Amino acid sequence: VSVAVTSNGEYGVPAGLTFGFPIVADGKGGWKVKEGFEINEFAADKIKVTTDELIGERDEVQALGLI
Repeated sequence: VSVAVTSNGEYGVPAGLTFGFPIVADGKGGWKVKEGFEINEFAADKIKVTTDELIGERDEVQALGLI
């Protein structure tokens, strides 16, 4: 399952950025980001493109004083 959560630096995504990560649920309401997936060059490039886009969007919203 992929869920948008605040990054703690997983997969090279800057801490504090909301990003879609693979999640593992414990069945009791808890969850954690599933780490350890091997990231090939193609996936790393896509993660970077998405990260850069999200940072740009966040910065635009901050410039408008909305966050």
